[in-house]
Amino acid sequence: MNDLDEKLLDPRWYRTDAYLEGFQRLRDEDPVHWTEDARYGKDFWAVTRHDDLEELLLNDRDFSNRRDVHVPRSPKRMTPEERHAQGFDVLMPFLDNPMHDVYRRPFNRHFSKPAIGKLRQLTDDTIDGILDELAETGIDEAVNGFALSVSTRVVLHWYGVPDEDWAKVQRAVYASGRGFVPSTEDERSENDHNGIWDYSRQLAADRMKAPKEDFLSAVVSTKVDGEPMSLHEATATIFILLEGAVGNTRNALAYGLWLLLANPDQAELLRTNPELMNSAVDEVIRHAANSPTRLRVANRDLEFGGQEIRFGDWMVGFTKSANFDERRYDSPMTFDITRNDGPGITFGSGVHNCLGRHLARLEMSVAFSKLYERFIPEFAGDVVWGNDSPGARLLAEMPMTLRAR
Repeated sequence: MNDLDEKLLDPRWYRTDAYLEGFQRLRDEDPVHWTEDARYGKDFWAVTRHDDLEELLLNDRDFSNRRDVHVPRSPKRMTPEERHAQGFDVLMPFLDNPMHDVYRRPFNRHFSKPAIGKLRQLTDDTIDGILDELAETGIDEAVNGFALSVSTRVVLHWYGVPDEDWAKVQRAVYASGRGFVPSTEDERSENDHNGIWDYSRQLAADRMKAPKEDFLSAVVSTKVDGEPMSLHEATATIFILLEGAVGNTRNALAYGLWLLLANPDQAELLRTNPELMNSAVDEVIRHAANSPTRLRVANRDLEFGGQEIRFGDWMVGFTKSANFDERRYDSPMTFDITRNDGPGITFGSGVHNCLGRHLARLEMSVAFSKLYERFIPEFAGDVVWGNDSPGARLLAEMPMTLRAR
C-alpha cells in the first residue's frame, strides 16, 4: 500500500477516478493503514471502511478533536496564541467534551428539524426569486451561478447579513475553504480566513451594540454556561455558522446537480415522484462526501481496527471511501435515489454530527424540486473539478443551460 501514501492527501489525486481504485485496495487489504507521507510532513493512520470511521467518530473519549476537524494545511503544532487568534479555543468543531457541549447545546434548538422547518417559506421564496432571474438572464455555469446563489441568499437572509455584503461573504467563505488543503504555498487561504474572521467580528460587535430582529442578534445574545458570550466567542460562532452554511451547501448542491445531469433517468424519476426527495437528497449527500477528511488524535494507547494505536497518533478518516464501502452499501457506486441507506458518514457522527444538516437538506430539496419543475437543465460543456480539499471531488465549474418546460 505504500505507493498510495503520498497520494491520499494530495488534491491532484482526486481530479480523476484513480482514487476509487486506491480506496478499494485499502478497504480490502489494509483498512486502517499506517501512512508515511513525506510530502505532507506527517505520518498518520488512514481509516477507509465505513464502520471503522463511524466507530472512530463515536468514540470521543479515546479520540480527540483538539488538533483540527479536517486535515489542516500544515501539520505543525499550533501554539495557544495561534489557536486563540483563529478561534480554535472556542469553535465548537475543534472542542472535546465537556466544552464542546457547553458551546453547542444553546444552539441545538435553532437548528433542530422543527426550527429549520419554519424556514421553508423563506427558502421557497428565495429560490423562486433566483429561478425568476435565471428565466430572464439564462445561465452559463451552475456552481456559482445557481448553487452558490442558493446557499448564500437563504442563509445570509436568515442570519441578517446586509445585502450589500453578500458578494464579499461568498468570495471569502469559499476561498477560506482552501485552508483545509495541506499546502504551505497557498497564502490566500490564511488571508481569506482572516478576512471572514474580521467580518464576523464586525457583525458580532454591531449586534452586541445594536441588536436587531435577526438570527445574528440571537446568536450574540446567547448565554454560554449561564453567562453572556464574549466578543471573541460570538465572533467564533458567527464565523463557523457562515463558513459551514454557505460553503458546504454550495458544494453538495453543485455535486447533486452534476449527479442528476449525469443520470437523467434518476432526474426524471425524481421529478415525477416527489415523494422520493428525502431519499434522493440523502443519496446526493452520500455521493458528494464534501466533508473530505475527519481528523482525530488518539488520547491513549489502544487497539483499533486490528492495529496498535499510540498516544498522539493522527487518525484520518476518508469520507469518500467510507461512503462507498461495499460492506455497508449494495452497489455503492450506483446513484440510486430510491436507496434508503441514509447520507453515509458525510455529516459525521456522534457529538460532532453536523449542526446544519437539516438546513442543508431543506435547501437542497427545495432547489432540486423547483429547478426541475420549471426547467430542463442540460450540460453545456465539460465540468472542471476543483482541488481544494484532500479526499474530495469539488466542482469548480459546470457549464449548464436551462430550457423552460
